[in-house]
This record gives sequence, C-alpha cells and structure tokens, in this order.
Amino acid sequence: MEKNQTLNDILNAVKAEDEAALAEEGAVDLGLFETASLDVKYDEEAYELSVKETQCFQFPLVHPIQEGESITVHMTGINNGTSGFRCWTVDNNQTTNSDLYLDCIGEALAPGAFDITFTLTATSESVYFFVKAPSWDSEIDDIVVKSVAIIYN
Repeated sequence: MEKNQTLNDILNAVKAEDEAALAEEGAVDLGLFETASLDVKYDEEAYELSVKETQCFQFPLVHPIQEGESITVHMTGINNGTSGFRCWTVDNNQTTNSDLYLDCIGEALAPGAFDITFTLTATSESVYFFVKAPSWDSEIDDIVVKSVAIIYN
C-alpha cells in the first residue's frame, strides 16, 4: 500500500504541475505545435515538448497581431543542449514579421532549467509564434519546452 500511495502522490503532483502550466494567463496548448521535423515530439502525459535536432517549430497565435502590436511571451523548459534558439513572429509563409529575441543563443542559454520572458512587436501581420535554431544553417540540438504563455499587449 505504501508503494502505491507514493506512486499516486507522484502522479497527483505531476497532474497539479500540468494544470498550473495551463492555468497561467495566455497559456498555449503545447500539443498545437507545428513543424516539419520528426524530432519534435509532444508528450501528452508529461505535458512537454521535446525538441531535438530540428531547425524550427511554431505555435499558432490565438488571433493575429498587426503592425505595431506586441505580445509578451513567457517560456519555461530545460536546456539539454548547447545551441539554444531564437524567437519571433511570422506569417503563414514563415516570413519574419517582428523584432527578434536573441538572448537564448549558445552560451547565453545555460544548461538546465530556463524561465524567460520577452516582448515581440509585429512589423506586419503575424499569425505564429516561431522558435528557430540560432542560425540559418544550424539546429536546436536539445531542449524540452515545459510551458509557453502569450499575452497580447
């Protein structure tokens, strides 16, 4: 009975953590990610997105943002790699339509847990929040995304 109780306690703690991630204002359902890569996998039970050796992934915005409008992004996860990533907003053709967030490239993103918040301002209509490798010819080597929240400013 003690072993089962411990397992139940662990499962309840994980469930509470998942519910807390979804309870954050602007929480994005990580299962809605889009990518052409087979190396990005959503774990529904752990409620996390594993990103390995891929160039990019994106999340649809709840509604488009127009030129001059901004969003604040809160993103948490675990960095298991060395390359890091950069972020911005894009249109349906993945055209860059905002300023860039570049503070998570290479050594700027320490190994282990990360918790970042940044603002992106649209330069034209944007419909996706976009996460990309640190340069055009590289890959995001290994991160786990635990949560993404997007607030419309």
